[in-house]
Amino acid sequence: MIPEDIHVIDAVMAYIQEKLAQRDYAADKGQASRQYFIDMSGLRKLAFSAAINKFNMLSTEEMENLNQMLSTVLPNKNAYANFFNRK
Repeated sequence: MIPEDIHVIDAVMAYIQEKLAQRDYAADKGQASRQYFIDMSGLRKLAFSAAINKFNMLSTEEMENLNQMLSTVLPNKNAYANFFNRK
């Protein structure tokens, strides 16, 4: 059960590519296969980071709801600077 999100799919594909490169490096032990494995490992780390950041980031609607909720709970810190919003 993989979420239908491009970041998650990229992370899974990068993980598979890294494992295939690791298998090739373990069998060959050559410089080219070693460098390919290092490259795939770096790409996997980037893909995992992108997927994690995507799911930790709030959507625009969620951020707006959070802003409205906090504005009702927290006092206006600039009330004194604006004379309590009077003009």
